[in-house]
Amino acid sequence: MKTWLLSRASNSQYSTISPTDTHSPQQPPARKTSNARLYLAVFTVTLGNFSFGYSIVYSSPALKQLNETSNPRLHLDDTNKSWFASSYTLGAAFGGFMAILLNNCLGRKTIILVSIVPCVAGFALMAAAQAIWMLDFGRTLTGIAGGISVASIPMYVSEISTVEVRGKLGAGAQIMTVIGSFLLYLLDLRLSWRWLAGLGLIAPVVMFVLLLFMPESPRYLISANQNEKAIRALVWLRGPDADCRREFADIRDRVSCADLKQPGIYKPVLMVVIMWALQQLSGITVILLYMELIFSQTQSGNADSPIVGVVRLLAVLVTSWLLDRTGRRKLLFASGTDAISLSLNKNEPRSTHAHIYMHTHTYIQTHTHRDIYPNVLGSLSLCSPGSDHVSLSLSRSLAGYSLGWGPITWLMTSELLPIRVRGQVSGLCVLFSWILSFLIANQFLHHLGCSVPFFFFAAISLLSLVFTALFIPETMGLTLEEIEEYFQPISTTRQA
Repeated sequence: MKTWLLSRASNSQYSTISPTDTHSPQQPPARKTSNARLYLAVFTVTLGNFSFGYSIVYSSPALKQLNETSNPRLHLDDTNKSWFASSYTLGAAFGGFMAILLNNCLGRKTIILVSIVPCVAGFALMAAAQAIWMLDFGRTLTGIAGGISVASIPMYVSEISTVEVRGKLGAGAQIMTVIGSFLLYLLDLRLSWRWLAGLGLIAPVVMFVLLLFMPESPRYLISANQNEKAIRALVWLRGPDADCRREFADIRDRVSCADLKQPGIYKPVLMVVIMWALQQLSGITVILLYMELIFSQTQSGNADSPIVGVVRLLAVLVTSWLLDRTGRRKLLFASGTDAISLSLNKNEPRSTHAHIYMHTHTYIQTHTHRDIYPNVLGSLSLCSPGSDHVSLSLSRSLAGYSLGWGPITWLMTSELLPIRVRGQVSGLCVLFSWILSFLIANQFLHHLGCSVPFFFFAAISLLSLVFTALFIPETMGLTLEEIEEYFQPISTTRQA
């Protein structure tokens, strides 16, 4: 039945029309679309993802440097270190909550502009910090900006993109995130934590200036009954030679049929929430928050973080190239399978995932909760692997994540959700995932022994494979309207 519906969707009146299609007398041939301005708009908004990638890993080098500071007002004790790292996740959760309230009220472009304010304020506060509260508050503000960005930018990119390049441009958000993290690791080789915070101001300021000249999402404008603005936005994005009124009519017809009471709403919403939960339960945020401290505790060189960043960047570039060629599902399968192999190799003395977990666990247990867990040192000495493989372990883990569940979760959030609930549910997913992230970073690793997390991560990865096989549809080559139609009951789609 679903196969019939996908086939119907790919041949329906909402399909993207190529210049070689046969047209009825009432339908003029589709004209050429220019993507130059589309690429500019995507680059502009994904500067927000660049700032997100830069800010989320800022705690990693900053904690290492603050640990050595001679300024007593900025000296972090064990509790301060934990809160400085994890306050970002609380801010991001609040940013997701703001996105729930404001995405559909203000529009995609406006809420992205709003996210720049806490981003700039947070970096400025950390750069000028003279007390620990300024560091924590600045970190929380950048987290708020990151939460809004993750909820809003992928949605904007998907809504303005053509079907032919939506996968590639959707992965662009993850690419810019990885580039932001990579640049921070490079700058850390030469600069102090204050300079790192100060340089974090550049991207959001440039983004603000450029974004003033970018259009609002046409799909949002149509859903808000601002039809003339929607047509102007489409003309700006597609170029004067494109058949923008025809695309406008196709989008309007589907948006006008959207109804929150339709049963087709609930399944994609539940699917997206589960995808975000599976992504966060992989434990990826712990690695990003504590990576440089892991290296410092294992006597790894300062250059290891940029090396891991390069591997992660290459992986997400490959994903971007493959998304519109192999599809989403195959990459999700590959990413989940790799995660299982990492987790189940725990019994090997030089197991890759063992390196990641044990050195993360070692740092958190001995440097954040030393007084609470006095007996952990002995057990860690028996099961900690050699430090020479830590960089390889982190590289493989992050590469596998970047191959599938990292970028594709962001992309499919905007692809699967119906237009009427896209803004609120995107924010809900970010709120939910960052609360999970906070709990994992602050509680999960503190209370488990050496073996349990490997089986847990393997179980989560296996669950992701089963979930992908049973529930996630292939969206490559379908318009957002066709994807929404796929989730409608058969009787409903026949009436459309």
